[in-house]
Amino acid sequence: MPHVLRLSLALCLLVGAAGRAAGFTDRDSQETLTGKAVVMEAMFPDRSHKRMLVVHTDGGSVVQIQSSKLHSLLAGIRTGQRVRISGRWSPAAAAAADSDSSGARPAAAGETVQAGFQAQRLEALDSGPAISKPTLAYAAAPGGGSGGVVSAAAGGDRIVLTSNKLASTSKDIRTLVIPIVGKTPRGGACPGTTLPATTADDVRSVVLPERNPKGVTLGSTYRDCSYGQSLVNARNSMVPEIVELPCQGSTAGFNWSMSTCEGNDMDGIGSAAEAVLIARGINVSQYPHRLYLMPPGPCKFLGQANIGCDYSSPLGCRGWIGSGYWKSAPAMVHELGHTLSLDHAGMMQEGAFNEYADLSCSMGFCCTQRCFNTPHAWQLGWISLQQFDNDSLALGQTVTASLASQSRAARSGVRIVPTWAPTVYPLYVGLRTREGGDMGLDAGFVGRLTVHSANITGPQDAKKTLLLTTLKPGDSWSHAATGLVLRFLLLTPSKDATLQVCRKGGPETLTTCLKGQDNDCNGLAGALDPACLPLLRNNIPRRPKALLKRQR
Repeated sequence: MPHVLRLSLALCLLVGAAGRAAGFTDRDSQETLTGKAVVMEAMFPDRSHKRMLVVHTDGGSVVQIQSSKLHSLLAGIRTGQRVRISGRWSPAAAAAADSDSSGARPAAAGETVQAGFQAQRLEALDSGPAISKPTLAYAAAPGGGSGGVVSAAAGGDRIVLTSNKLASTSKDIRTLVIPIVGKTPRGGACPGTTLPATTADDVRSVVLPERNPKGVTLGSTYRDCSYGQSLVNARNSMVPEIVELPCQGSTAGFNWSMSTCEGNDMDGIGSAAEAVLIARGINVSQYPHRLYLMPPGPCKFLGQANIGCDYSSPLGCRGWIGSGYWKSAPAMVHELGHTLSLDHAGMMQEGAFNEYADLSCSMGFCCTQRCFNTPHAWQLGWISLQQFDNDSLALGQTVTASLASQSRAARSGVRIVPTWAPTVYPLYVGLRTREGGDMGLDAGFVGRLTVHSANITGPQDAKKTLLLTTLKPGDSWSHAATGLVLRFLLLTPSKDATLQVCRKGGPETLTTCLKGQDNDCNGLAGALDPACLPLLRNNIPRRPKALLKRQR
């Protein structure tokens, strides 16, 4: 081999090795990454959203994953889950072009941030952080109007209640809310940004209930919606003085700038702000949940956050609030909810799932004062629900339950697990009123029953919820997949709802008519059911002919 050719080949190999060491390889070469997933979601003022994935690799790098089919690749992937991803590296320029204002790329001290990685295949290596199982308990059926749940036809004097254990991290929600501003050496705003008009005291009045006892705060919403079980307050949370940062820098492996809003910028700015607080003597690590208030500038999102939290990560559970929402408690409630493993609350609109459309829930679109919907409140461990399944709801059976308003009572709804239709997700029925944390509830949900479907299996199981329908007193609703019919019979003056649940057993028969059983779930039974009249009429005993002759 000629000397020049050997030298050229050696140089190519040397450059390739250097590139690989820096985290960049030939764009056409196939690579495989393994590490822990961090799933993120960004919400924008126009109600659009973007789901993202970054991976903390086993080699200590943090990689933003890009793919035109990322949504489908992420199906079933959870934050903290180990994954293997196959694909190709993108040059830095391509990574920047593929990123937008919602991009995020977390990194811890000493980690290296790689260019974007174009994923072709994603494989789960484990099931992720353990999901605690809900508990079932028997309870005495309370009397009517007690604000509890009554099963009048389920048999016996006991009911089955399902609940989730309230995690310690969801009970004492230690949160650091950091307002951030970028300034030039002369004290002016960084290029492309402006200085915020909101002060740290303004933010404290939005976060801490002690600073705004009569107003709506992040802390008061979690306190009221959880009946005092989950707390964000001055004892366990903090809003420091505004953190001033330079217009650009390099922190924890990120090159970041206040004038752009790409992957590195988000966590680079967050990590730089934390470094300032540590220098002030603040123990940042004691606050697992961290919300960064981004200054007015290029970041146009309303908010974004990790969905779920890997509590073993030094980064904590991160969320970002857009510049126009520093004084919006509902925006903070939503993003903090993501870090507590809550996904979005949506409904079907024009044949498609709109994951922000459920306005009965804070995990729907921002920004009004309301609590979480029934399945999300159950997921968090805030409420217990009466549970029905095949054992307590047989074919042709009707049960009646009295539901207190979820807006004021922790024992307040119904969960139906259709074990006879194993591919159908559980149904949740709850009553909402304007009280407690629901003072801003949309009028369309006040005094109504909400019916949701969700495949949530426990507190750490981040799943979307689907609002199926709402019922006002006198309404009924049929669910074809399960054969169930729900009826909202009555709303009492004390704001308790009487719910009737019927499981269709088929057409009426003579036996069901004689027993007074509503087998077809039309709300009528026995002689009151038109379907029973011909059956009962044909069953009337006829006098024998011999007896008729003697009577003549």
